[in-house]
Amino acid sequence: IENGTCYNQRVISGNLSELTSLIYNYSITSPALIVIGEVAKLAEELSWFQPHNHLKQENEFLKTA
Repeated sequence: IENGTCYNQRVISGNLSELTSLIYNYSITSPALIVIGEVAKLAEELSWFQPHNHLKQENEFLKTA
């Protein structure tokens, strides 16, 4: 998880054995968090934060304010 809960958050999934190539291929930079284990399998199911939806909601709020 790169830039968690920020407008530019990205979630990259893969195997631990692919970690180096994932970092390189996706140009992942700090701040980033690595989630390892069974909980990582829940990433899609628990995907509660959608940065693009947040921006859309914020823009709609500003239009009505």
